[in-house]
Amino acid sequence: MAKQPSKIRCPHCDENYHPTGTLYCPQTGKRIKKKHLPVIATGLIILAVFLIFGVKYYDRLSEQGTKLSLLTINSTPSGAAIYINEKKESKTPQEISLPAGSYIVRLNKEGYDSEADIVILKNGEPKTFMRSLNKQVFRSRAGIDANQQNKGTTTLSILTPAQTPTPTPAPVPTKLPTPTPTPTPVITPTVTRGVEEALPKDTVSLEKGETKLIDNLGMKFRYVPAGTFYMGTHPNESGRDPDETLHYVKLTKGFYLQTTEITQRLWKYVMEHNPSEFSVCGDECPVERVSWYDVQKFIKRLNRLDKENDYRLPTEAEWEYACRAGNDTAFSFGERLNAEQANFGYHYGRTRPVASFAPNAWGFYDMHGNVNEWCRDWYVEYESGLAIDPKGDSSSTNRKITRGGAWNDEVWHCRSGNRSKVKLIKRDANNIGFRLVRIAK
Repeated sequence: MAKQPSKIRCPHCDENYHPTGTLYCPQTGKRIKKKHLPVIATGLIILAVFLIFGVKYYDRLSEQGTKLSLLTINSTPSGAAIYINEKKESKTPQEISLPAGSYIVRLNKEGYDSEADIVILKNGEPKTFMRSLNKQVFRSRAGIDANQQNKGTTTLSILTPAQTPTPTPAPVPTKLPTPTPTPTPVITPTVTRGVEEALPKDTVSLEKGETKLIDNLGMKFRYVPAGTFYMGTHPNESGRDPDETLHYVKLTKGFYLQTTEITQRLWKYVMEHNPSEFSVCGDECPVERVSWYDVQKFIKRLNRLDKENDYRLPTEAEWEYACRAGNDTAFSFGERLNAEQANFGYHYGRTRPVASFAPNAWGFYDMHGNVNEWCRDWYVEYESGLAIDPKGDSSSTNRKITRGGAWNDEVWHCRSGNRSKVKLIKRDANNIGFRLVRIAK
């Protein structure tokens, strides 16, 4: 069936319709579209008016739907720098108008621990962010001699007697450069006091002393207070890996971390054998060639021997927090690391006795190099945003985290934020050891 030609309505004649394209009525001779032009123009005008006023009305609705919320930020003491989503705004006290949404607010003041939290602003509703800043526990290098009185600071050391002489560092091959190491300090049965009232209630009482096991083996721990810090690395850090996403971490509980890596002496005492490849290095060198499972057996036996305390591996967040010691640089000593500060890059050809080098600002030795250190966590990818007490409790990789780098690692591997994922059963590595966290029973 042939397609019928379209027609146009004619208001001037009885036929009413003519083929499309007809300009004049065949009967009257009048122009067909003449009277329709005003109608079309009117329609266009109405459409234009609708668009103009419709857009203005929509804008008004949008403004009403995104009213700014007033965020009042204050701190004790005042004068703390305000960072909102890591953009510096001003100093406390301050009122800032922000759209509704979630924000990471951080307060930072020199000499005080940073405070950070997530603030959720609702549409047009005011909110107050108030924090009391605590003085930093470690204002200067915490590796002071145990007999010195560090007045005016809040450093606490749990020191135990070492009934063995100060170890002599193992000889260094003559073909390698030999920096002058910091002498290994003598551990004395003295406690540096000053902030007992600031310690959590579940920590060990200083009046109870230590068990004989701990006294004989000379284990030493330092208290690390709760706090917040940046975990991961800056995008422009040299040697950075993709799994080092920079994010904010809040640790709500303080902890006692061992100042050195577990030595061969302590391992032999507890496990009655020495798996280390570098046993010739001596009793004060770190134990190595231990799997994650071996470490768990060691901890289980140690917990049975010590009637007052339990021990565990540090979480990855606890380890990095103590390693950084308040710094956000590539290493706890700055942006560079050299052979006078740590054992790495085959400079010494093997492990060195623990505490052969200067500690970081919080009194922890060998956080860079010597041996990689097992952590408690399963390997997981970091999530952006604020993380509170992350533990890495589950993972699909079946790998655990090691940190710190080792005597045979390149310098980039020894960075504070570098992460390694290792199979739990790995036991043949002469560059993996560990240190412990202590918990009062």
